[in-house]
Amino acid sequence: MEVRQTPVPLTQHDLEFLEAVRTPGSPEYTVVRRLAGGSPKLEKSSAVALHALMSIAHKAVLEEVMLAGYAMLAAAQTGKDHAAHRAAWHRAAEVAGRE
Repeated sequence: MEVRQTPVPLTQHDLEFLEAVRTPGSPEYTVVRRLAGGSPKLEKSSAVALHALMSIAHKAVLEEVMLAGYAMLAAAQTGKDHAAHRAAWHRAAEVAGRE
């Protein structure tokens, strides 16, 4: 895995949030640690905290992309598709009931 340091422009609001994320015992610190898997020592550096926030954002974006994909797939299905899925489900339930 290649690690690269990149300058990140931060507003005063961003800096205040980052400070809260890095302060042990703050609600922000607690939530970010939980969402990031509990392991990062956020107080260690701004870079560690920003990396944890990036990881959380990455997971959230991927979830949204997957949900959008599922929605597009569902919208593309026709009535015939739904009928075929229902029939297959009923056949599977019948077979499972015989075992």
